[in-house]
Amino acid sequence: FSEKTLQAGAAMGFRVQDILVRGRARIAQDDILARLDIRPDMPILGIDLAQARKRIEEISWAKSVRVTRRLPDTIIIDIE
Repeated sequence: FSEKTLQAGAAMGFRVQDILVRGRARIAQDDILARLDIRPDMPILGIDLAQARKRIEEISWAKSVRVTRRLPDTIIIDIE
């Protein structure tokens, strides 16, 4: 998406308001979020989900990771 398109989407409410991390029994949520470049109010459509997944997969005990969007404003991270 172009920057203009991302900003238009954010203006319509498509921006990160919540980040839900599930399956993080061995690590604090803040430590997970520190690995990502996702912040509140970012345009949600501009987030590279594959890159976010790769960064979390670097955790040695993470067998599988899934990062998804729940529009209009939530990023969901499932760690197994």
